[in-house]
Amino acid sequence: MTLIRSGVKKIRVIDSEKVFLSSLNRHAFSFRSDIGKLKVNVVKEYAAKINPNIIIECIEEPFILENAEKSILIGSPSYVIDCTDDLNSKCDIIEFCERKALKIITSMGAVGKIDASCIRFSNFDLIKGEKEAKKLRLIYKKKFEKVIPNIKSVYSIEPLNENVTDSLLTDQEKKNVKMNFNETNPFIEKNTNKRSLGMFASIPAIFGQAIASVVLTELAGVKMQSLNEIDNKIAQEDLEKEKIGNVLISKLMDDFKKDEQKKNRLYIIFFLKAIYKLNNLNLNSIIIMSQIYSLFLNIMFTKYKFRIDIDLAYDDFLKIANTFNRQSSISQAPSLIVKFIRWDITKPISKNNIILLSKDEITKHKAINKTSDLITKYGKENHDKITEKLRSLN
Repeated sequence: MTLIRSGVKKIRVIDSEKVFLSSLNRHAFSFRSDIGKLKVNVVKEYAAKINPNIIIECIEEPFILENAEKSILIGSPSYVIDCTDDLNSKCDIIEFCERKALKIITSMGAVGKIDASCIRFSNFDLIKGEKEAKKLRLIYKKKFEKVIPNIKSVYSIEPLNENVTDSLLTDQEKKNVKMNFNETNPFIEKNTNKRSLGMFASIPAIFGQAIASVVLTELAGVKMQSLNEIDNKIAQEDLEKEKIGNVLISKLMDDFKKDEQKKNRLYIIFFLKAIYKLNNLNLNSIIIMSQIYSLFLNIMFTKYKFRIDIDLAYDDFLKIANTFNRQSSISQAPSLIVKFIRWDITKPISKNNIILLSKDEITKHKAINKTSDLITKYGKENHDKITEKLRSLN
């Protein structure tokens, strides 16, 4: 409708479907009196009421790649807008436009989406985490044995919302749909009784407006602040931040392991000193024992380096850091001034027993020698909250 109202002189509409009762919540050009009519004809009638001079060409058949020369290419279109919900047809349309060097923009699915702020426009390669785009990539590669072209696309980053239903259907109408479904009933859409997710009325309209904005500005030669460029810049910035963050996590992990190994060395040194003091040795024995101790320590420090077995990988430390938002587990201090440390010093090292603390917090934390002191030091609420987060890392 935006294209019609913006002065576009000629539009070719390709669609074999009819208007159904469930179509009314999202089709701006349809009324109840249009139920059962072909969508292309309804669009043509509606367009004439807005702009009598516009030319609407109606093709009342589904898109088939073999017949594309007769449908899409006639008259060398300035732009192709793909809004089909069939992924095989979508692949064919994209491939045909790629072969013929036609400008195209494609729309991903709006089913089960309700948050307008999650709608994005970008080149296809920047789409991340959108399930339909992922499926489309796989089907296209299997079908044409190549990567899908980097075309423009409108999509939503919102996860599917399973509570969405077609809002114009009353409870009774929904009941009738399930009871009276058949292939020829014009009041009942073909897939209504099979579809688990509905269409929220405002989302397809916003998808359409976004597509129209891209097409109209490009045809008019007006350079807009492209969301594609913005998304690319944001993606690059996020990537750089992630790299910096990951390097920091890696350093914190190494520091933690070194601290634990150093602690282990000190324990053994103290142990050897204690044994030495307990023995009533003469001069010759002292010399011999000193040589043995020196040899023992030399072997342990140079060859084995008192390495303790810390069976944790980088991903484990990354998960711990993200669980606590890369901040102090107690005071939420930022990651630039925190380090990994054992939560309960009486328990062995594991991903369920490591937290993040600031330098000052670590000094005080090291003075805690038993589990009960953790509750005394941090309070039961903080203790339980941290313990629960650590349990969730399993």
